[in-house]
Amino acid sequence: MQDTGHIAALLKKECAELTRVAGVAEGRESQSVSVTIATLGRPPKTNAEVQSPIPYVTYFASIPVSISVTTCVLAAVYSDWYAFTIILFGIIANGLASMVIGSGKFFFTHPEPAPGSPPGDGILNFDDDIVLLKGEEGAVNAVTRGRFFLLFQSKDASLKLRICSILLIAQSLAMLILISQSSFFGQLMFVISLAFSWAYNLWVWTFDKEKIQREILKNLLGDPVFTKFILKTRTSMLVFVVLALKLRNATEIMKVFLVPSTAVWEKWKQIVIERLSDEQRLDFEEPDWNCDGFSEDQKSLLKTLLEDAMVAYKLFKEHESEINT
Repeated sequence: MQDTGHIAALLKKECAELTRVAGVAEGRESQSVSVTIATLGRPPKTNAEVQSPIPYVTYFASIPVSISVTTCVLAAVYSDWYAFTIILFGIIANGLASMVIGSGKFFFTHPEPAPGSPPGDGILNFDDDIVLLKGEEGAVNAVTRGRFFLLFQSKDASLKLRICSILLIAQSLAMLILISQSSFFGQLMFVISLAFSWAYNLWVWTFDKEKIQREILKNLLGDPVFTKFILKTRTSMLVFVVLALKLRNATEIMKVFLVPSTAVWEKWKQIVIERLSDEQRLDFEEPDWNCDGFSEDQKSLLKTLLEDAMVAYKLFKEHESEINT
């Protein structure tokens, strides 16, 4: 799968913000890459209704509603019918819009895997951040192919939304026309009502929407465990990924990360893939890089690349039990 969506981006952001690092590779440093192993929990339902992690927000909505009703009543008591009309129209228009939108249910969906599917380990490649997904096929599908959506039970929900949009536009026009006709007291009531509504909307706007979605996602994925490592070269990262995912065919992963096809890199791939396929230790000595037909510079480069592989192997072995849990 070449492209992922919003859900994968949320998980990547969660991994990027991790402060605890389980291990840092030794050796030279050229381009540091973080590799986070996300051990996913139970697969979510293919269509799971999502509950708000901050339900108290709706309770606080009663404050601006109460203020609007109070100012509307006071405007009527003082016979300021222009202000009364504007505030009442605002209550009706915004109330209907909230009811229509609030009638929708927030869902998370992802494709259902075939029965008996093997573990669906995967890789999310984000330049300097690599996320390895480990878990059941359904859990991995939820990250790579899942999405959030709002479901309305009513068949004419789109019509209701259009009507609400028209009412809100009409309210804005009525406000511009009628507010200048009201008395000072009526204008004061309108401003108070508007101020409390804006304050509530501003407070809701301050919530980190992305962080809320990430909390929802972690809950859907059964509170996954994140283990982060720092590799100092992309070569080390590549070998570490192969080891962590226990890939039998390392050739495919080389294509994913676009390993160059020069003579040195081809020799490096041949040596490393052979060791990995035979589950041998990645310990290299002079005969491994002292190849016939290579110049001194090529031999030096091959030695450097093989040392990067040894660094990744050492880091993996130090944390093997933690990675495979």
